[in-house]
Amino acid sequence: MSTLLRIVLCLTGAAIAVIGLNTALGGMATLGWQFPPFGLPDSSIDVARHDSNARFFAATFTGMGIAMALAGWRLKTFAPVAIAFLLAIALGGLSRIVQPGYSPLTDMALLPSLLAEIIAAPLLAFWTYRESRKL
Repeated sequence: MSTLLRIVLCLTGAAIAVIGLNTALGGMATLGWQFPPFGLPDSSIDVARHDSNARFFAATFTGMGIAMALAGWRLKTFAPVAIAFLLAIALGGLSRIVQPGYSPLTDMALLPSLLAEIIAAPLLAFWTYRESRKL
């Protein structure tokens, strides 16, 4: 069972890293790897500041993905890190639900991401915890 978990962690971490790079390198407009890119409304300093923050958080997300992939190789060492990141992803998924004027529950483009965040991430965190206790 631990081998399957390691594969899942590596693939999940790699996917997270790629999604993070999409925004870290493309900014708020992204590179279009996940959704079609959109044009920024203008070039004001406020948009530039938001874009800068989006890139920062996306690069942080990329680092989380890399650390999760490392958990696939060194489960005993990186399991607590992967668990913390997976729970942070679940929290982020829950935060989508409180966005005013928009519901990811009815947006078929984001619903799979939301379900992965609030259901799959906690389950993977629990599985990681359980398997790491056996090492």
